Amino acid sequence: MFLNKKLVLGSCVTLLIVIFFVAVNFLLSPTTDIADKADKKKFLETNICTECNLHNLNLKFAQLAGAKLTNANLKGVNFSRADLSGADLSGASLIGANFANAIMTNINLTNANLTKSDLNNVFMKGAIATKAIFISANLEQANLEGADLALSDFSEAHMPKATLISANLKETIFGNANLSSAKLTGATMKRSMIQHANLESTNLEGADLEGASLEGARLYRARLQRANLKNSNLTNSDLRKTNIMAATIDGANLGGTNLSEARWIDGRKCLPESIGICAE
Repeated sequence: MFLNKKLVLGSCVTLLIVIFFVAVNFLLSPTTDIADKADKKKFLETNICTECNLHNLNLKFAQLAGAKLTNANLKGVNFSRADLSGADLSGASLIGANFANAIMTNINLTNANLTKSDLNNVFMKGAIATKAIFISANLEQANLEGADLALSDFSEAHMPKATLISANLKETIFGNANLSSAKLTGATMKRSMIQHANLESTNLEGADLEGASLEGARLYRARLQRANLKNSNLTNSDLRKTNIMAATIDGANLGGTNLSEARWIDGRKCLPESIGICAE
């Protein structure tokens, strides 16, 4: 009997300790991680909710054209297949948000944080996303044609087959990003940081890469016809079988660059194992 009472007492103490720590954890958890019911009601009624908390809200298929969510907490929100045309999400926290297949034409994402967000197959033509953070975001097959993405950070972003035709990517960061088979024709990429990025089979025809850093970048079979590579850094980059006909390379650093079988600026084909210069 005494042993049974001791066991029961021990179990009760253990249970109380567990309840205590659960309560403490709840009380210390930041309120920004819990969707606010008043904010949710306000937004669903007006499509306007600045600096509000909509954490983890499900807005799949929602009609949110022209919505105003500036500086809002939108972490983990599901915007998949929603219409966000002309919406203003500037300054919003969108970490881990899901935008897959959403319509986002002319959206404003200035200073927004989209780290690890899913923007697979989104339509963001004409978007404004200057100084936005897209670190480790998924933008596979995303359409950002004509978008203003200057000074944004796409470090380690997954962007194969993305469309960035005529986009403003001035001083944008693409370190270790995957841009394989992307379309960047006519894009402005002056002084962009593209070190160690994967640009295999990417179309950069007519792109302005003046002063850009492409050190260690993989440009295998890329298309750089008529591109401006003036004063760019291509040190140790991979340009095998790349077409750079009619490109401007004045002042470019080609130290250690692999130009094996590349199509040179004057149309001749570089010999295999051409390193740093186009051997004939």
